[in-house]
Parts: sequence; structure tokens; C-alpha cells
Amino acid sequence: MQSSLFLFIIFAAGVGAAEPVIVEAETSPGGDARVVVVADALAGKVIEQDKAWNPLFAYAIKAGTPRFTVWARHRNGPVQLKTTLTAGGQAEIGWSWAGGATWTWAKLGEIEPAAISGLIIIRGDASGGPATQLDQVVLDEKGAWKP
Repeated sequence: MQSSLFLFIIFAAGVGAAEPVIVEAETSPGGDARVVVVADALAGKVIEQDKAWNPLFAYAIKAGTPRFTVWARHRNGPVQLKTTLTAGGQAEIGWSWAGGATWTWAKLGEIEPAAISGLIIIRGDASGGPATQLDQVVLDEKGAWKP
């Protein structure tokens, strides 16, 4: 109960806090991603999808949020950080091509919130393999967080 309350407080604080925001991926699934129980996940659950380049994760960013770096813990396929732009269209921010069965922390890139429409998306590619899984996302405005 205590750890669940702690995660809720961190999640509710949102980006804009001085400390990194840790988001359990299963709290913000994107597209048709599904939540599954996985024994070696940091909080016991992950989100996964088994299609080519479909959304795994979608997270709303608060207005006035400063620039921040996005990290993701994933396995079983590459992932891409993407966002929709306030000027229209979409932008590909960063990639992690790691695709093996071992969990990998990947620094996916930096987001300038003033340039986006308020949503970041992480897509996964599971074509030709098991479902891509996303465990946790860290949003760090200081750029100093390390896994």
C-alpha cells in the first residue's frame, strides 16, 4: 500500500517537478496496447503490443512544463518516441533499436513542451517477434537521471 501511494504521488505531481517523474507504463497505455502481469517488471506489470509500429504509451504533458528528457525501459523490440506538434504534423524524437529479451533502459530524447501539442507517444515494433513490452518511463527535466 505504501509503495502504491508513493507511485501515485509521483505520478500525480507530473512533469514540472524538480525530481524526475517516474511513470509506470501500464498507467498510460496508448492505442491497443494491453496491460499484462510480468514477474520481472519493476512494478509487476507492463504494457505490450504485437504489431508493427503501433502506440504502446501515450502521456499528456502539463502546460508550462520545462524541457525534459525521456527514458524508457523496454524489451522484445525497438521503440520510438514521437509527439504531435502545435504547428501540425508529428515529430520523431528518438529511437532505441535494442530488441532482445533483456530489459534495456534507453534515453529516447529531449522534448521541448512549447513545441508540442501536449502529448508524447512511445511506439513499439513487434513485427517478426514477441510482443514489444514497455515497463517504465522516466521524465527528467534536469537531464541528469541515469538508470
